[in-house]
Amino acid sequence: MMRRVFVAAAGLFAAACVACSQAIAPPAQHLVGLHPTACAYDNIGMLPVEFANPKNPNFTPVSVGNPPPNIVADINQAIGLAPPFFQRQLCDLDGIFVVPHGQSYGLRNPSTSTGGRYVVLSADLWSGGSAPDLATYEQGVLQTLLGGWNGPSYTPRPHDPAYAAAISILDVLAHEFGHVLFYDSFVNPRGSAPTYNNPAFCGGGYYGLAWSAPPTTPIPWRSETDVDGSHLPDDIQISQILAAPSGPIGKGELLSLFYSEGGSPGHPNGHGRWASLYAGFTPDHDFVETFKLFVLMKSQRPLTTLELNVPTPIGMQHHNIPSSCARRTVLKTKLTCFQQVFCPHTPANACSPVCS
Repeated sequence: MMRRVFVAAAGLFAAACVACSQAIAPPAQHLVGLHPTACAYDNIGMLPVEFANPKNPNFTPVSVGNPPPNIVADINQAIGLAPPFFQRQLCDLDGIFVVPHGQSYGLRNPSTSTGGRYVVLSADLWSGGSAPDLATYEQGVLQTLLGGWNGPSYTPRPHDPAYAAAISILDVLAHEFGHVLFYDSFVNPRGSAPTYNNPAFCGGGYYGLAWSAPPTTPIPWRSETDVDGSHLPDDIQISQILAAPSGPIGKGELLSLFYSEGGSPGHPNGHGRWASLYAGFTPDHDFVETFKLFVLMKSQRPLTTLELNVPTPIGMQHHNIPSSCARRTVLKTKLTCFQQVFCPHTPANACSPVCS
């Protein structure tokens, strides 16, 4: 599966995308990401330009050199800021690569004999000379998902170390790896449709918390803005948001309802379920974006605030998923599913930065 995100601000253009292929479900210790020690990625490879926009997952990346030193340094800084369980997951990959431009993606080759697991980052993330801060990066993601509408905005925090450029790279790494983890966790045998009720993850109940109809067909490659599956009937559907006119009356009103902590008239129980807007696009992105939020909240610089300001007919509405995590009952339950896997010795408070 694949995602493309463009970030444009003050001449900055950054791109991030996602690609994952089908993967056989691993044994439990692989799902947990056990690894004896964390590793330093001093062998990040550069891929040739033909790997910039792959159309299917049936290939094995082969390095043709080294990325620029600043990119390697930023990736290693991001890995150093990752929580230990995610460092171990990254170490278990068959490679981290950089492609000159185009798409970032997470890849699981579907071959049963040679299929590897990779994360590929686009050098477009550094096209402005350095990677964007977290608010700028997430602003670009949201703008892309909303068809270019730039009404909503994240509150900038230019001096917050939890918003530094390395955290944006950690954000991308977690998202792209999340796609690999999705296939590791739910697709067996390779090439089949995901088994969303796989009891090996959260007792098989993760998707029933928010989805009434997950897709029933294989997902060999995910396009960046695919919409698939249906939310529970008491929730806002992504198709409603995308079809609405851009502006406070339209996308703004529906987006604010989607991000709200509780219900609303006509949707009394339907909110507080999502890690981000992207999480609502497909069930696999629900898994990926919730995992990403989990990684950022457990990082060495824990994400505790990410305020989104949404224009609506009654004025600007402010939504802050990390800071209101404990009040978002369904989202907290989803995060607890990851807490049980990756932080099994920590009391069940998935919204806290503690993980052991």
